Amino acid sequence: MNKGKNTAIFVVECLFQIIMVFSILFVTSCSRKVIENAKYSDRIRNEVKSENAIRSKSDIWEQVEPVTYELKRIYESSFPAGRRPKGEIRIKFAVDAYGKIIYFEKLISSFENTEFEKEVIERLKKLSFPDFSRINPADVTEVVFPFRFIE
Repeated sequence: MNKGKNTAIFVVECLFQIIMVFSILFVTSCSRKVIENAKYSDRIRNEVKSENAIRSKSDIWEQVEPVTYELKRIYESSFPAGRRPKGEIRIKFAVDAYGKIIYFEKLISSFENTEFEKEVIERLKKLSFPDFSRINPADVTEVVFPFRFIE
């Protein structure tokens, strides 16, 4: 009788150990995905490319983030619910030291709706940034920014 109890306890302990191993693997896997998503999210926000740029990624994101809500409304009004395509419009622009966009280019778009693209681009062209001319009047920050749209 004692041997049966020991076997049952052993089986329960083994099952407990297996459950613990799987839960640790699951948590590790989830943590890794969260970290990968954070890196991806950071990459999506912007890619500031300028050797002597005063503006940081967070400076750019502070100005672009509020506009993303407007872009979402444009996206939702341009396509019917339930049939909105996934897609990306990748924009390249340059901001001078006075906070004005001095260069603007659509690099890539996966949308076939040119009216939607035009509305998005027109809104983005209106972006303005803080004046940093007192710090470095010759500064120009070049940004490549992918705007991703999903329903």
